[in-house]
Amino acid sequence: MARAVTVNLALLSLMTAATIAAVPARAEAAGTITIEQKSQIEQYGGWRLTTPKGTIVNQKKERIMSVSGEQGQYLLNIEPPEGAQSTIRFYDGDVLLNTTEGTQVSFLFGGNGTLRAEISYVYKGVILVESTPSGASFELKGPQGIRQTGTTPATFTNIPPFYFTVSYSPKPQSRTLRPNTTLRFHADFTCIDEVKTVMNTLPPENGVPTSSAMTPATARMLEEQSHANVQLFHSINQEETVAGSTVYVTLGVRNVSKSTIRNITLSEQFDTAILSLPEALQGGGIVRG
Repeated sequence: MARAVTVNLALLSLMTAATIAAVPARAEAAGTITIEQKSQIEQYGGWRLTTPKGTIVNQKKERIMSVSGEQGQYLLNIEPPEGAQSTIRFYDGDVLLNTTEGTQVSFLFGGNGTLRAEISYVYKGVILVESTPSGASFELKGPQGIRQTGTTPATFTNIPPFYFTVSYSPKPQSRTLRPNTTLRFHADFTCIDEVKTVMNTLPPENGVPTSSAMTPATARMLEEQSHANVQLFHSINQEETVAGSTVYVTLGVRNVSKSTIRNITLSEQFDTAILSLPEALQGGGIVRG
């Protein structure tokens, strides 16, 4: 009995080996599955491919990777970069077979030929470039050679999370776009160094001789009194304020005369409901009321 069992086992082993030999690497060596990642910012995710024989993991987040494929059911799970939205496209050569939005897809592989899975990562950020009034020229710059020019208002969509700079004239604005959010650049164009001229009041006609025999000194006095000697200006020193920052407003008097002017009072009115002044004003300023 023991001998018969041993023979039978030997025969079974030979039959099994012959069966395996009769079906050589029909699918395992011939089939290839390539997984390729594409990204706007050269950042790639990890993925896990469940095969009929086990699981293959791309832990190093390689951009492109090929694995041997056999006939059967597969499951592809993706871990995209932070904020990225993924699209998976399957190709047989250059022929598009299927498109899937999301991070998981199940598919069948016949075991022969080459199947390519292309994973694309995109971002849905929005940049708004505005100004008051509109129609201002600007230049938008970012990394990787990003450059856009135009006039306000302008909207840019599907923007990846980069650090951007918008250059108005004369000062630029810079900040970072967070993934899939809206970044707004805005400039209020005001009259910088708005000058108001204060004229001297001419003396009454009987206050100064007007005869043809006017002296040179009197003529010079009349000429000086007919010209401005004070200029008042109101200047906003920046075009925007982000949360927590400060906008500086300058009020000034410019003496354009040839003499010293004394006892000058310069005032500014503001709405206390929307503005507040610091307790100590620079330059000896005083708040009344």
